Amino acid sequence: MQKKVKYRTVLKTYVVLSVFLFSSLVGYSQRLTELRTNQEVLQYSQIPQERIFVHYNSTLLFCGEYLYYSLYCINNQNRQLSDISKIAYVKLVNQNKETVLQQKVMLHSGLAQGDFFIPVDLPSGNYKLLAYTQWMLNAEEVPFFQGDVSILNPYQGNQDNVLANDLKQSSELNNQEEHIVIPKENIKDVMTVFLDKEKYATRRKVKLAIENTLDTPISYSLSVRKVNTIHAVTPIKTIDFDELDPNQLRSKQKSAGESLFLPEMRGELIYGKIVSRDSLYKLSNVPVALSTVDGENHISIVATDPNGNFVFNIPHNQQGAGISFVQVLDTQKEKYSIILDEIPSPNPQSFNMHKLTITPAMRKEILQRSIYNQVDNSFYNIKPDTISEVKKEKPFYGQLYENYNLNDYTRFATVKETLVEIVDKVWTRRSGTKGEVFAIQGNYAIKKDDNFLPLVLVDGILVQEQEEVLNYDARKVKSIGFLPDRYYLGAEVYDGLISIKTLDGNYFDEFNKSYIKQITTHRPAREKQYYKQNYTTTKYDRIPDYRYQLCWEPKIQIDPDRKNELHFFTSDVVGTYEIALEGFTLNGTPISVRKLFTVE
Repeated sequence: MQKKVKYRTVLKTYVVLSVFLFSSLVGYSQRLTELRTNQEVLQYSQIPQERIFVHYNSTLLFCGEYLYYSLYCINNQNRQLSDISKIAYVKLVNQNKETVLQQKVMLHSGLAQGDFFIPVDLPSGNYKLLAYTQWMLNAEEVPFFQGDVSILNPYQGNQDNVLANDLKQSSELNNQEEHIVIPKENIKDVMTVFLDKEKYATRRKVKLAIENTLDTPISYSLSVRKVNTIHAVTPIKTIDFDELDPNQLRSKQKSAGESLFLPEMRGELIYGKIVSRDSLYKLSNVPVALSTVDGENHISIVATDPNGNFVFNIPHNQQGAGISFVQVLDTQKEKYSIILDEIPSPNPQSFNMHKLTITPAMRKEILQRSIYNQVDNSFYNIKPDTISEVKKEKPFYGQLYENYNLNDYTRFATVKETLVEIVDKVWTRRSGTKGEVFAIQGNYAIKKDDNFLPLVLVDGILVQEQEEVLNYDARKVKSIGFLPDRYYLGAEVYDGLISIKTLDGNYFDEFNKSYIKQITTHRPAREKQYYKQNYTTTKYDRIPDYRYQLCWEPKIQIDPDRKNELHFFTSDVVGTYEIALEGFTLNGTPISVRKLFTVE
């Protein structure tokens, strides 16, 4: 009976989201700049809010080390992993609330992973790790995750941010230096962690078994790391996160006419607006296009709202950084300019920042760990992480009907001459004020006198100035291809498609027009498969191994009444190590387990 109730709750959520977002698609692309009716206000209030928990590997890191994290996005209504947002934002901010490191990560059924390499130009100090979704920005009090991270940079001379102030404080900290908290092995009595031993020699295999005693699956992340002998703040656990009152985390009450942030349900949203240089020119229902240089797998055309606002959705499969162009398609396009909005972020009023403090007595430990990091990083090329491959998407138009590689033909001076001499079924014609344009012999029904132009792409970017392309130096062109099919993009209709590739892919390097805006899109970070040290062979016998982080598994699922068996190898660094496991069951129960072992 409980499962049926949860299923109905999830189904109801999806119905509300579908209706709500469909209304935002009508006329004004994929974003509601404002709630226009009381019905939309009601739909907005029925969408659950979200919370985020981040499990990260350590609250104390040195420059040259990695901060690894696993992110859980929780539906605040049913307390299960959320399917609402597909993008999450993770930032490391300093005591002045300045962002020093940031990433976007792709959420898959509420789960994401990532890492930050701590650079040597980051000063010693105390920082906060923040995480949130765009939908969370609508909450009364933005329920973003915040966790403490202290960073030591021994390569910089100024350590004022972390040095003890007086001898008394220095003495107190020295007494804490070797303090190790012995954790409870099972904070929630639903998982059991078994080790084959309690003590291990260096470079030995550690066998780890994790048993799920529940009748529901568990998603969890696992960190195995040397316990900090320098006193650091205790990390946030899932049970601490779960103690927050979910009734306090809800969206702000709104009325018709107020604006909101839409959830990024299908990918990243890019916001902007058009500005007219003359009040006589309309701002409403003006077509705007987005296209990318690094591929022809995504072109969008949307219409502006009454205030000139627009929003584009970059699909979740478009990952990696690239150059994109946003441009106005109106016949009076020269009368407009484009302004793009910054990515929204929470603005916390204050931080309860943990303060790490070091003393001269810690010098030996800091020096040793710094040397270990330098040695270990020097062998990174031998022990690299693997970045997950992104499936190459086909162009949005499929396969070209014909494609001419110009190196196979005699070169002519211009693209127009090349069409005449080489390319079959493509020619030029006059089109009123647009001058000379491309024309394609179409496969569609009997052509009416509709004066539609073909869609012209140069290096993947939509080009409106077709006469300029026709006069372009063909000796710089790699290929010309075309499709005769009629295309519909947004409300725009095109009689076929022309795709031109230049030899250097740089057609737009000197392209400077007011109605076109070039942007660099930093897409969600690609997931990694983290390197696992293996001593079953002699391959690494002569290579130093000074790892503090023995294992990091960001995403593991264990089925009901099952046992996961894992293994990893110890390093040359002796001391006490902690196994830290954090996660959630399918129905939202938090899981937090700690266990210690020794390397000697």
